[in-house]
Amino acid sequence: MAEVCLIEERYASVAKEIKGLINESIQWVNDGSELVDQSGKTLEEILTSANASPKSSHRSRRPRRSRRAGSIR
Repeated sequence: MAEVCLIEERYASVAKEIKGLINESIQWVNDGSELVDQSGKTLEEILTSANASPKSSHRSRRPRRSRRAGSIR
């Protein structure tokens, strides 16, 4: 009879530990999902910002010509 009680105690302890591990895993998954959502929103903001003014960034990359260089021909 004592062995049965000991096995029941071990089972209960292991069951609690497994439940804790499952809950911890669920929390990790939820946290990871939240990070993925935040990353997606940030990437959308970056793309929106990059696509909002492609002409102005293109203009700023062109080398500027001075008036003198243009008139020396």
